[in-house]
Amino acid sequence: SGLHVSHDRVYGVSPQSGSFVSFTRDPGTGHIQPGKTVSQGDPIGLPLAGLESVAVSPDGKHVYAVNAQRGALVVLKTPDPGSSLQELSVRATYLDGFNGHDYLKGASAVAVSPDGETVYVAAPGDNAMVTYRRNPWSGRLTVKGHLSASDEIGYRDIRALAVSPDGLGVYAVGD
Repeated sequence: SGLHVSHDRVYGVSPQSGSFVSFTRDPGTGHIQPGKTVSQGDPIGLPLAGLESVAVSPDGKHVYAVNAQRGALVVLKTPDPGSSLQELSVRATYLDGFNGHDYLKGASAVAVSPDGETVYVAAPGDNAMVTYRRNPWSGRLTVKGHLSASDEIGYRDIRALAVSPDGLGVYAVGD
């Protein structure tokens, strides 16, 4: 989805405005404090317009976001505790059709497995779901494979992905 809550942060994306927002969160009370809003044109290097979904690794070290318009998957390093969103850094951007990333067209949803080892991306434009192996230190991803389906039972119009707590199932919902 476009919103993700981690242990001490809340992250959100807005496809219409092209904004990426962050709040700090008190784990004890759940209260949030406004962080920084990064909008299109800010200098942190995000392909902002079109971001639709965001997920955070279970260790809280990396944020993954997808950009449907550009067929992109963006990997960001999260700030250290107590820092501002301005310290968020882009670790990698994977684009559909480049360097072996051939199933990101229309990427609309992203999820991370509970063990943090796998990242899943729904790509309705390719009628596919891609699986990536995650490097826990750098956050970078290596393609593990993809699932493609016919139009009748496919991955078209997926808007959200979720992984079961035991990591054995991946669930999708769409229009």
